[in-house]
Parts: sequence; C-alpha cells; structure tokens
Amino acid sequence: MDVLEKQYDILVSVYLLFGLPEDTVESVEALLEYGKHLYPDHCSFIVGSLAVPFPGSELYNELTEKDMITSHSWDDYGFDKSVIRTSIPPEKLSEIFSEFWAGTYARPKVFLKQIQFFLSRNRFRRSMARQYVRMAREMISDVKKMKGEKELDF
Repeated sequence: MDVLEKQYDILVSVYLLFGLPEDTVESVEALLEYGKHLYPDHCSFIVGSLAVPFPGSELYNELTEKDMITSHSWDDYGFDKSVIRTSIPPEKLSEIFSEFWAGTYARPKVFLKQIQFFLSRNRFRRSMARQYVRMAREMISDVKKMKGEKELDF
C-alpha cells in the first residue's frame, strides 16, 4: 500500500466489513483499530460498514435458512443497522460503528492530511479533501441521529 500511496501517488481505499455471524466484540474492535492504524498514514481513505446482506443474495439466503436474519423490513436495511444475528447485541454494534467513525475521522492527523490533500497537485486528492469536509458534516448529523439527538432546524 505504501508504495502505491507514496511512491506512485495512487489513492488507496480500505473497506472494513463487520457484523458477520462469526464476529465478536473483540474481533470487531481489533479490525477497526487496525483500520485506524492504516488511515491516514498508509491509505487515502477508509470506510467501515456493518454487513447488510442484500435480499436474494447468496449470503442473505444462507443466513435466512439458518434463521440469522433479524429483520426482513427494508426500514432496517442501511449502513448503520445490523440485520444479522451475531453474538454482539445490535445496540453494541451501532455503538462500535459510531465510535469508529468519530474516532477515525475526527483526529488531528486526519485533519492535517486533508489540508495536505487540498494543496496536492493530484486532482483526486483535492477532490477527496472537499468530500471529507462534506462527509464530516454528514457524519456529525448521522452520529446524532444514531444517538437519538435532534437536529437543529434553521
């Protein structure tokens, strides 16, 4: 990754998927800590998401057969909810998820890296920096929603 990222100026994204049947609190926390280690020093961007099997997919059908899907309502299918039965309570998964976002992106070294991206000759890095600002606003709003806090109306 470092060669691509630093030597060739190629953006590297890492996608972390958690909330699968075999996950434990310890395995999820270790995965997300590793992600925080990677970003921003070794990759350009990192995303963490709860696993949400699409209805009709092989994973969805397999988990349905094993009675491991907790909801078949589309209202429960999103990036911040778990519909897969695991040893981790859904509320704990949501808590870990929101802590990952805040703990990963709201760090001084991430902010400084985005400032560098604004000044980069690489147009993709500049674009990422603009997206980071938009994402930060949305993330704050999403975390407040997950915690049940109300948005301020303007």
